[in-house]
Amino acid sequence: MTATASAVLTLTLALAASSAGANLLHNASFETVGPSGDTVSYTGQFAGPSAADQWEVFHNTSGTTRTRIVPTTLPAAPSGSSMIQVLTTGLNNGLGQVFIPGGFGNGPASGEFAVWVYVVRGTVGIGIGNGGNTSLTAFSTVHEQWQLITGANAPSQSPVNNISIYASSIDGAEFYVDEAVVTPAPASAALLGALALGAGRRRR
Repeated sequence: MTATASAVLTLTLALAASSAGANLLHNASFETVGPSGDTVSYTGQFAGPSAADQWEVFHNTSGTTRTRIVPTTLPAAPSGSSMIQVLTTGLNNGLGQVFIPGGFGNGPASGEFAVWVYVVRGTVGIGIGNGGNTSLTAFSTVHEQWQLITGANAPSQSPVNNISIYASSIDGAEFYVDEAVVTPAPASAALLGALALGAGRRRR
């Protein structure tokens, strides 16, 4: 792992651990297998089970999504030894979680996210928002390497209670996810700023 990646990973974890901006996600590093087992395939539309406890598959278009809990390859991943593999055949299909009790209409007015993603095929978009009123606001840009994707909810998508990690390419995508973080804003803004600053200093 490069010095820059190490710095970013460390600061991401600081974001997750901060009492001022605690991680709102459940099973954020995919250590706990869901009730359907460690490999789950779902075909159809709307919500279905995933391989990770507290996470579900969601389809905005018809297709099939397979999720699988596997050993993580994220260098020095500190929260555990697992990650989730997502293989989906449709646009805007993938992984999601409603992380606030009561879902729609509940939660902080705004939030920020930081998620490690390894894309094998296609592109991946991530967004947080108010239940079904969640759009993708940040996207993967590379293949075959870990990438930290960060962003915030769109102002019109408030409050924040849901995260979507979807294929943003028309024929779906294959990707891995680990160390996902969602925090209320603006409490975490300073930490996200420190993340960028720390990475920049390591590049010098």
